[in-house]
Amino acid sequence: MPYNLGTASMEDNSSYAVLHQQLDAFLPAFAKRNGYRDILLVSTRNNQVVYSLANNTDFASSLENGPFAQTGLGTVYRDASALPASKVAWTDLSLYQPNFNEPSLFVAAPVMQQGDTFGVIVFCGGSPPMSSPSWMTTQV
Repeated sequence: MPYNLGTASMEDNSSYAVLHQQLDAFLPAFAKRNGYRDILLVSTRNNQVVYSLANNTDFASSLENGPFAQTGLGTVYRDASALPASKVAWTDLSLYQPNFNEPSLFVAAPVMQQGDTFGVIVFCGGSPPMSSPSWMTTQV
């Protein structure tokens, strides 16, 4: 199903569509309240961005060999996927094409079930909101 940049329309009843609707019920307000540009979920099974709140051009891309594999997003994904539970990885600010070449930074943590990492959640921000120490105390 094709998608339009910045929008997502889940018009079926697949388990992905249901999950997408559930995430879209609370993540937009959470992202706005905390100053995040995007929140992404990446599958460790196929290294692919399977959810993006912003639905920029990095949505559905491979972080193994796709166009954003060598960006801050790809780096933070690889770092976070190797971490134990409750640890985070982050990048410095750098220009990021899917955010219209605005300076962006990424903070990520593994998503685990019964000790196994099955994904990575990535928070994308820039300055100034995430540059203040208060973003580090954000709770999901």
